Parts: sequence; structure tokens; C-alpha cells
Amino acid sequence: MPYCVAVTDDELRLDTTAGRRLLATTVLGSGMVFLDGTITNVALPRIGRELDADLAGLQWVVNGYALSLAALIVVGGSLGDHFGRKRVYALGVLSFVVASVAVALAPTIHLLVCARVVQGVAAAALTPGSLAMLQSAFGERDRLKAIGAWSGMLGIATAAGPVVGGWLVGIDWRYGFWLNVPLGALVLWLLRDAPESSDPDASHRFDVPAIVLTVTMLAGLTWALTDWRAGGPFAAAVAVVSAVALVVAEKRSSHPMIPLVLFRNRIFTWVNVATLFVYASFTGSMFFVALFLQVSAGWSPLEAGAASLPISLIMLVLSGYFGASRSAAALSCRWSAA
Repeated sequence: MPYCVAVTDDELRLDTTAGRRLLATTVLGSGMVFLDGTITNVALPRIGRELDADLAGLQWVVNGYALSLAALIVVGGSLGDHFGRKRVYALGVLSFVVASVAVALAPTIHLLVCARVVQGVAAAALTPGSLAMLQSAFGERDRLKAIGAWSGMLGIATAAGPVVGGWLVGIDWRYGFWLNVPLGALVLWLLRDAPESSDPDASHRFDVPAIVLTVTMLAGLTWALTDWRAGGPFAAAVAVVSAVALVVAEKRSSHPMIPLVLFRNRIFTWVNVATLFVYASFTGSMFFVALFLQVSAGWSPLEAGAASLPISLIMLVLSGYFGASRSAAALSCRWSAA
């Protein structure tokens, strides 16, 4: 049955107060996650000096967050479909704020990394719910407009992140994480009247083996790439074994978390492969650029953040262009109807 349906009385319009409020809360919630990522990159040199962290420790500040987010984001979407997207989104925002406070108060690099992992778990709960609430709440005439506005505003938040982060980190790197407290409070306040939605056809069973194997696979791979000398070969072997076991488990599962049939579509497969390499190179380069500009070149956090602004602006302009193309919209509609 196609996803695009006719507008009903229960669906929101973008030109109403309720519609604009829902758009604002989803943008601010997702923007908080994007902003936190850019601030973290700029703050790494200051974190390393104050907490006496080596390069591997700083890598785990980024990787610990990315690992938990990537491993659990599908689970977060499933929880929203089952228990209510608004409810899970609110829980994710609240948890993200609490974890941000823990990061800001962390006295050691180990506790900071642990708090970053919790942040990633919270982000995995709120990120899929953000877009899902827009898709379920707005009618066909306003749905694409809302998603387009959501994408554009997130691009602005991403572009502003390095400058805002550089300014805050220049004062104290912990201020960058305290910023999430007022932002999270505003998101929850705007969310109070948002409509609840869920998927009545969502499975009541969770693919626990897939969740465990996915986390193990990604953790092993991340460990191997981060610190090869400290158990890297063993971690890589664990990642390979977990990947094979994951494929076998998903083939046998009646309710797979990752339906393998999706990968029979060449477009889906190659788009995901390309995305993997693009974002792996992008996040890796931004990590080292932030360290180089501040440690080797001696730039201030604000200068280092402003130096990456052109990258964010190019991404903002080009993502809007490609996102608005008819081919992309047609491909999205085709997958929604599947």
C-alpha cells in the first residue's frame, strides 16, 4: 500500500501553529545532535590538554558516540514505531541532555567517553523519531514541504556549529555541552502538544541476536581501527565473525532487524556503500583537521571552527539542490510505497 495518502482531519498543516511547532521541535532536537558533533570536534584539543588524554582517547570521544548511535539507530526507530514516536523522542531528548551534563562534568577521559556512549544511545532514540513524526503527522500536500524545511534548517545548524562551537570552546570546552541543557528544555516544551503516532503493524518482538551482533561487530571494527596495537587483530577477528553470524541470523529470523532482501536492489546497496565511505572519510578528516589547526598551527578554537565553515556551507547548498531533485523525490516515494 503506498505511503502517500489523502489528507484527513487528524493530519497537520504546515501553515498552522501546531504544524510549525512540530517542525520546530524536530529541527531543534536533531539540530542539537548535529551541533554537538561539530562542537566535539572543535573541543578535542582542549579536552586532551585538560584531561591528559592521548590520541586514542580522543578518538574514542568521537568513536564511542558514533558506535552506539550507529548500532542502535534502527532499534530506536523500532521502539518509536512500537511505543509511540513522540514518547521515545522525548525520552531520547531528555537522556541526551542528562548525558551532556555528564560529559560537561567529567573529571577524566574515561568517564567522558562513557558519557559520550550514553549520548550516542540517546541520539539513536531521538534521531529516527524526528523525521518519523513529520512523516506521520503531515498530510501529503505538506509532508514534502516539511521534510524540505527540516533538511534546510538542519543544514543551517550544521553550518553554524563550528563557529558557535569555536566561540564556546574558546571560553571553556565544557560550555559546548552545557548548551544542550537549554536546547533540550526548549525541545521538550515545544513537544508537549505534538500528536502521538505509532505503527499498528510494528512487530512486538525485537531481533535481540541482531542487536547484539551488530554492536559486537561495530565495536570490534572500531577498536581495531582506533588502537591496532592494543588487541586490534583480535578485535578485527571478532568483527568479521560477528558480521558472518549476523548475516546467518538475519536469514533465519522471521522478523529481521535488517531485512537482507533490501540489498538485492543495486541502488539501495551502492548508495549505502557510497555513504559509508563518504562519511568515514569526512568524519575522519574533520577529526584530524580540528587537531592540526589548533595543535600544530596554533589557531584558536574559533578560528579553527570558522575554517571549516566553507565545508558546511557547500554541504548545505548541494544537499538542498540534490534533495530537491525530482529523481531523488521519485526514488524516495518508490521506497516509501514498498
